[in-house]
Parts: sequence; C-alpha cells; structure tokens
Amino acid sequence: MKRILLLALLAISFLSSAQIFVNKEDIKDKTDVFEVWAFIKPFNLKESYFINYGQKKFRPNNYDFSGQGIFDKDNRKFEKGEWLQLVQYLKSQGFEKKEERPGTIGDITGRIATFEKIKK
Repeated sequence: MKRILLLALLAISFLSSAQIFVNKEDIKDKTDVFEVWAFIKPFNLKESYFINYGQKKFRPNNYDFSGQGIFDKDNRKFEKGEWLQLVQYLKSQGFEKKEERPGTIGDITGRIATFEKIKK
C-alpha cells in the first residue's frame, strides 16, 4: 500500500510541474492553441524555434529575440535542430500538431506549425 501511495504522489508531483515557458511565462494553462515558428537563420544550417500564442511582445521579424525561445520545465531551451524533441515535449504536455504551413520572415522561408490542446 505504501508503494502505491508513493507512486501516486510521484505521478502527481510530475504532472503538476509540467510546463511550457515562453518569455518566462508558463503558457500551458494560458492558451489552447499556439503556433511554433521554425526558421533557419542566415548563416545557419539548423532551424530555430519560437512560439506565437498571441503575446504582445511577439516579433516575427526578430527571431533572435531570446524571450521568444521555448523552454521546458527545467528551464532548458529547445535549441536549433531539436524539432522532434520539441514536438515530443509538447505532446507530453497535452498539445498535438494540427497543421503545418509555409511562412516567410522577410526573404527567409520557414514553416509554421499550429498546436492545439488535446481534448479529453
């Protein structure tokens, strides 16, 4: 019985610490839909990622703005080229990719993926 209680407490503490941080804000419970912008910066070979959830400080023309980066619950930023890890993390947080479309920032072409909270 003690083991079951311990496992239940561990599961609850893990679920309560689940977070998606953008600009030092946890957006997991703040929005049901957001976009992940994936673009290759000039002089780079890997994609950079940032989230648009309707925030006032969103700057699509400034993808070097560090506050637009995506961070996990351990404050680890998803770095360039970590698309699969990012998608898996967002899925573990209760979001799934609904659509993906091409997008541009100036003359740079990238992709914009829409994620939606999974309905229970």
